[in-house]
Parts: sequence; structure tokens; C-alpha cells
Amino acid sequence: MINRLSIGIVVLLTILITEPSSAQNSKPGDLNKLLQSVHNDSGKITAYLEYGNKFERSNPDTAWSYYKKAHRLALKSHNNRGLSQYISHAVKLFNDEGKFDRALILGKHLVSIGSALNDSAILIKGYNDIANDYEYLGSLQEASKNYIRALKIANMINSYKMKQQINNNIASVFIELKNYKEANIYARKSLMMAESGKDTSAIGSSLINLGISEIHLQRYRQAISHFNQTISIGRQVNDATLIGDARINKGVIYTKRKQFQLARREYKQVLNMAERLNMPYYKLYAIFSLAVLDQQNKNYQQAARYAQQAISIGEKMGAADELREMYDTLSVILEKTGDLKGALAYRKKYEILNDSTMSARVRTNINRMQIQYKAAEKDAKIAEQNLQLAKNQNIINKKNILLILTGAGIVILLFFIIIGFHYYRQRQKLQEQTFLNYQKEQVVRHLKAIMSGKEEERRRISAELHDDIGSALTTIMYLCNNLTWNHQDNHNTAIVKISNTASSVVDKMNEIIWSMNKNYDTLDDLISYIRHNSVELLENNGLKYHLDIPVELPVINISGEKRRNIYLVVKESLHNIVKHAHATEVKIRVRINRNDQDEDELYLHIHDNGIGLDPDLHKRFGNGLNNMKDRIKTIGANLNIQCDNGTNICINLPLTKNNIDFNYNTI
Repeated sequence: MINRLSIGIVVLLTILITEPSSAQNSKPGDLNKLLQSVHNDSGKITAYLEYGNKFERSNPDTAWSYYKKAHRLALKSHNNRGLSQYISHAVKLFNDEGKFDRALILGKHLVSIGSALNDSAILIKGYNDIANDYEYLGSLQEASKNYIRALKIANMINSYKMKQQINNNIASVFIELKNYKEANIYARKSLMMAESGKDTSAIGSSLINLGISEIHLQRYRQAISHFNQTISIGRQVNDATLIGDARINKGVIYTKRKQFQLARREYKQVLNMAERLNMPYYKLYAIFSLAVLDQQNKNYQQAARYAQQAISIGEKMGAADELREMYDTLSVILEKTGDLKGALAYRKKYEILNDSTMSARVRTNINRMQIQYKAAEKDAKIAEQNLQLAKNQNIINKKNILLILTGAGIVILLFFIIIGFHYYRQRQKLQEQTFLNYQKEQVVRHLKAIMSGKEEERRRISAELHDDIGSALTTIMYLCNNLTWNHQDNHNTAIVKISNTASSVVDKMNEIIWSMNKNYDTLDDLISYIRHNSVELLENNGLKYHLDIPVELPVINISGEKRRNIYLVVKESLHNIVKHAHATEVKIRVRINRNDQDEDELYLHIHDNGIGLDPDLHKRFGNGLNNMKDRIKTIGANLNIQCDNGTNICINLPLTKNNIDFNYNTI
């Protein structure tokens, strides 16, 4: 799987001190005009950076030449804000060139400037850049730590754009950890925020992570749709990286589906684009993907050529994570071709590189011991030949000494490998514990929200008991007093009112008890309760009715709050029909549909043949309609009221995602 945001690159062994070489002098006529329009150093620094930014993709050396001018001017004028602007541009260019260790150093310097200036925006940018580079370098623990720091500051100052970007970055971390459900959740959050802010580039970046998580969740159709949309966005904003990421991942889907011609077409397009625009990483991805494709088609000779070409590029770039996978793959391919010696050599390279926690000194010792081992092996063969020809005792002694040294070297090598593996396992456990603690914090917050919701439910039930039932009981007491003081002729009327009021109290109590009983928290119980009470109301008022309800309904849980609000909206709708619509017939239809988000959805439709929604009545009874809308909005459903040969009331309630508040499987 290829994702620019989720590729780990090994830390470079040494840090270059000097900046990249400048390009040849260009003729910046537009820049001279821009410099003439500003009268201070800050404006000139911004002008140099903005002008250099135009050359980042087409001519990075030229971009560096203008960035260096901005850098020198910022240092000369002691302009820390100008220096922070330079660092932001330099970090991006270093990342594009694959120099993540240098970008990391600049990111840490940016945090220092932000702290000195007490500037939250600079601090967020610095922590986010540091996290990005740690992620590129394969240190997910450090990446997560700095993403969280950036997110805390972004929440404090309510930086909408940075919160969106960090959510997308966290999604890429979960992809690295192979927790694709959580990655999908964070990518969707990022996408919603980007769409709300109408940030086209951010939408494209979010769609990449969302599409990758969909691939691993085997939602190939949705993933291809996301990648196609990303390609359109990449063309719109002229961002070749978005196009490259999308096409590579489309090729992965086609490969999984055994549609090898379509996969090859995508990889070839990425390769052509990478060669045209000088994008070494995407050239590496495309060539290696073609090698894997030929391997699956058992075209091992061509697969070996592609893999060796990709390895040559990766070794020049120092792309350790990619090299590790490519060494392993080429070892398998060469074994298939019968080149066992070559397969063993690349397998050794893979095993050495796989121990990513070993220090530079240890790796140097390993290389030296390997050289000694090969030299000793060669000398041993010469000694053996000389022994057979001349039976020279001195050569025998030399051979024995070399064998002893070789054995000692192997023992030392094994010792360092064991120590390195133990250290790697300790770091891995620490990472797992860090993310486990983070997830536990989420559980605690969720449980607090549940307790708060239960307290709110108690207050609601108390209010209903006080308002509805208390009012009804007061009415009964008042009518009983009238029985005492009024004439006999008024007794029958009072008794009827008492009976009706008492019946209303019983109905309201039954509704409250029904909504609180967890045994009725199912879709089938909700529809049965609506059907029973609707038929009783319509028959009592002499209206014809027609019920179109499926005989069997799926087993889906619905909370008491959702059941009660849906029922009360239906009840209010039928009461309005009885009181105001002058209708003679009512139709109630229930369906379980599949919406655009591939979710189950309850569809409930009520139609009467009355006079429709009269404007005067709407004003008079508008409070009831507003209550209906508030109830529907509270439970995340939709309400639509239209007048067409009577009145149509449509209720849509999602039955899947909206009813799942927390995923405990991630704990």
C-alpha cells in the first residue's frame, strides 16, 4: 500500500550541514516589481518566499536560491517571524526531496521560535512538521506525541484548518498501525472538516487516507470512487502527488481483483508522470508495483529487472522502509528464477535492514564483519588450494586463525542482533501501551457522556411527570370538587371529564414506561407500538386507514429516546390530521431502505386526503410542528412535510452508524 502521508523512511546516517546549491540566476522581472512595492524587510522576505514557491515543482534549485535570500535577510534583520516563514517553506521542500532528517531539525527550530514569540500558530505548524517527519522516518510514537501537542494547541485557539490537517495525519498513523477502522473514522472527520472549509487540497489528502482504509476494509467500490475524486482534485489544484497517490492505490485495488491490465495501466501512468516531473519517490513506487504485478503473473525475469531498478533508486534515496520490502520481494523472485545465490544475498540485506533500531555504529560493525567474513572465506579457499598443492603448514595455520576470527565475528554479530531485537521489542511494547492509554481515555470520556445522557433522561422524565401527569391530576381534583358543589345535572359531565383525563394519564404513563423499558429497544417493537396506537386513534375518530408495513423487520436495536421521539412525532401528526385536516382516510407506510452512505434507514410515510397545511392553521399550531422538528433533530433523523392532495409527512431515521456511539472493539 502506497501513501505519501504514511510511508516510514529510515533516518539518514549523516546530516548535511550546507544548504542545497543555488540555481543559476533567473530574470525575476515580476520579483523586482514586487520588491519595489514594499518598504520593509518583512515584506521583502515574504516576496522572496512567495516568488521562490512558484519554482518548487518545476525547478527546486531556483526555489532554494530565493529561499536562501529570504533566510539571509531574516538573519541580518533579526526577524524571527520572517525566519519562521523561511523554515516553513524549507521544510516542505526538504520533504519533497526526501531529506526528512534535515526537515526534522528545522521543525524543532520552528518550535523554538514559536515558544520565544509565544505564537500558537507557529507552534502548531512546528509540532505538526516534526510529527510528519517522525512519521516519514518510521517513529510512530514520536509522531503521535507531537500530533497530540499540535492538536491541543489547535483546540485551544480553535484553529479549524490545523485540526482538520492533524486529524488526517492521525488517520495515517492508524494506517501504519494497521488499525483501519480507527483510520477510517479520523479520515472521515478530516474530510468533513475540509469540505466544510471548502479546502480543495485538504479534501484530496483526506480522500487518500479514507480510500486506503476502505481498501483494507474490502470496500473497493467506495475506495475507487474516492481515488477518482482525488485525481480530479489533483488536476484542479495542479498537485501531482495527489494524482500519484490515487493512481498507485487504484492499481493496488485492481491487483487484488486480478484485473492486472488495469493495474499495469495505472502504474505506467504514475511512472510517466514521475519521470516527466522528476518525482523519484513515485518513480520508485511505480516500478516496484510493476515488479510485484509481474511476480503475481509469474513473469519472474521481468519482475526481477523491475525490482532491481527500484532498489537502485531506493538505495540512492536512502528509503529504508521501501528497501526492506523490496529486498524481501526480490529475494523471493530470484529464488523462483533459480538464482539461489542472489536470493540469499538479498535475503541477508533484508534481515540486516529489518532491525531498524540498531545504531549507526552497530550497523558499521556489521558491515565490517561481513567484509571480514567474505575476505576470510576467500582466503580460506586459497589456503585450501595451496594446502592441496604444496601442503604448506603455514597456510594451514593461517586458515585456522581466519576460521577462528570468522567464528568470533559471527558470535559478535549474533550478540548485536539479539540486543537490537530486544530493544526493538521494548520500543514496540511502549508504543502499544501509549496507544492503549489513549484509547482508554476515549472510553472514559464516552462513559462520562453516557452518564450525562442518563442524568438528562431522568430530568426529562421528571419534567414530563410534573407537566403532563401533574396537570392531569390537578384537573381531576378540580372536577371532583365540582361534583361536591355543583348541581346534580353537572355531575355526569364532570364524571366524563374525569374519566377522559384519567384515561389520558394512563396513556401517558404507558408511553413513558414503554420508552424506558429496554425490552422494547428494537425496531419491531417500535413499529408494533405505532401500529397499535395509530389504529386505535383512527378507529375512535371514524377515519378509514391503510397500513403498508412489512411482515418481517430486521433485528435492529433502537434506544428508548429514539423510540419515544419517533412515536410522539407520529402521534402528533395523526392528532393534527384528526383535529385540523378534515380528512376521511389516512395511509401509513413503513420501509427499511439503503441510503447513499450504504446504511440501513427507517422510512415512515404518513399521507391523508385532507385540506393540506393551511397557512392560518400553521401559525396557530406552529408550536406543535416546531416540537416535531425538534424531536426529529435531537435523534439525528430527518422530517419532511409537503402538501400534495392532502399532507405528506416523511420521517427518515438512519439505523446503523447513528445508533453506534462507540466502538469498544478498538480497546
